[in-house]
Amino acid sequence: MMGNVPPVPVVQGVRAVMPVSATPSFLRICGSGVVPTVLGVAAALVECTAAVPGVPAAATLHVRNPLAIPATVTASWELPREFGRARGEESFLFGDDEAKTVMLRFPIEHRGDDAPRRTVARVHLRTGDGPFAVLRVPFEIATAIAVRELATAPTFDLRGAANIVSLFEADPNSRHLLWQGEADLGVRTWLTVSDRELVLRFAVDDDVHSQPFASGEIWQGDSIQIGIQVPGQVGF
Repeated sequence: MMGNVPPVPVVQGVRAVMPVSATPSFLRICGSGVVPTVLGVAAALVECTAAVPGVPAAATLHVRNPLAIPATVTASWELPREFGRARGEESFLFGDDEAKTVMLRFPIEHRGDDAPRRTVARVHLRTGDGPFAVLRVPFEIATAIAVRELATAPTFDLRGAANIVSLFEADPNSRHLLWQGEADLGVRTWLTVSDRELVLRFAVDDDVHSQPFASGEIWQGDSIQIGIQVPGQVGF
């Protein structure tokens, strides 16, 4: 075999804990005449919510006690510098080999409108026998909708190349189908709220408007699609 050979953590002297990813890897066991048994997933991210600045963001983890005896599993985490390097720690009691879901909450501070719209918390899991897993918990930072006039700057300005998803390859023969600039396709969006309503305004630039469909089929042509999900709702 070729490649790096990093050691994997061993708990209770007989149990190995190793990360599983899309990268092919092998577990090499030396000096043992026993066929190993796969016990299951030690830790995995189940669900995380959009993070609203100023409101603790929740993440649900699936955690398995890697020990064959009851143990305390401690989850310690840290947010990156852009969000104040906040740290936290929480402990959970597990029975021997017990697996269950646990919830952690992360304080996402409001860092201004220019702050990154995504962040990743690193969660380290350990027992008294030592560390056994590290998880990456990604968060999308939500934009709070303020009460304001729609004549101000847009809430979202989607007129750049980074906001365009091209369905065509960069082939010279199909160049006319590729995005040519803001006048070709772009949109600005304003959001505000009142006591009773969510108010949306869109300003779309499109050099050719193509909408041959009608009624419930207009989503197949040039149109605006809006998905709304309230807390606790599954799907849109």
